[in-house]
Amino acid sequence: MASPKAETGTTTKGGTPTKERFAPADWGCPPCAMVTVGPTGTAVRTDGETELLPGVTEGAPLPDGLSWLARATAEVAADTVHQGGARRPAVPGEYRDRRFEAHPTRRANGEVVWWLVDQTARYAAEEALTTERERTTFLAEASNVLLSSLNAERCMAATARLAAGFFADAAVVVAPASGRRLPVTRAV
Repeated sequence: MASPKAETGTTTKGGTPTKERFAPADWGCPPCAMVTVGPTGTAVRTDGETELLPGVTEGAPLPDGLSWLARATAEVAADTVHQGGARRPAVPGEYRDRRFEAHPTRRANGEVVWWLVDQTARYAAEEALTTERERTTFLAEASNVLLSSLNAERCMAATARLAAGFFADAAVVVAPASGRRLPVTRAV
């Protein structure tokens, strides 16, 4: 029976080579972009979802947009606190129109393997949630303020205050004309 620890990818069973259950070739591509960066800031190897990193070429320096990754590589290479397999914190950064969270693994030869997890969708969802919460806060406050009075002049003043507080530095509310008079309320 094949060993669950595969080192070569094949074993011999009765003289016939058989494939290991966990052969490295079966693992396929990493689920995220992977870049191995040398001590000089050169991309040594790329793998996984490399289409997320156009311009990153093996054997070439990292592009200008990934200068944050080159700086982080130098910091990880010089880091003596996280020796012996201790986890290093992830490094956030942007490249082109994408946001990444880069997880480092330091190799004995000074290279750093970076696992770049695309966080673009998560950040967009967080921003949308923040916007929606602000909108809900405004609507709740506007509802409370406007429902507390049935007086038209007080409602106009409250509307101007709400607009100045949430939307602009100053607001002017002009009500429909009543006769020859045009009611106006302002707030700063």
